[in-house]
Amino acid sequence: MSEKTYLSYLYVMNNAKDLAMKEMINTDKGEYQLAAEAGDIKNGTPKIAVIVDGAWSKRSYKSNYNALSGVECIIG
Repeated sequence: MSEKTYLSYLYVMNNAKDLAMKEMINTDKGEYQLAAEAGDIKNGTPKIAVIVDGAWSKRSYKSNYNALSGVECIIG
């Protein structure tokens, strides 16, 4: 890959990262507002349910179908 191509991809990825961060912050503000309206804030910390599927499957090419996954639960 040429340096010019690499820099153009880097520029796009940095912009995508910045946009994703802004969207997450805006979403967090909205979720905080909803938690406040529902009275689900304790000591300034909102109780917000988050559901995530973090499984990453490996390509198998018709054999060895497996995925390494894990689950974490944080209760405050």
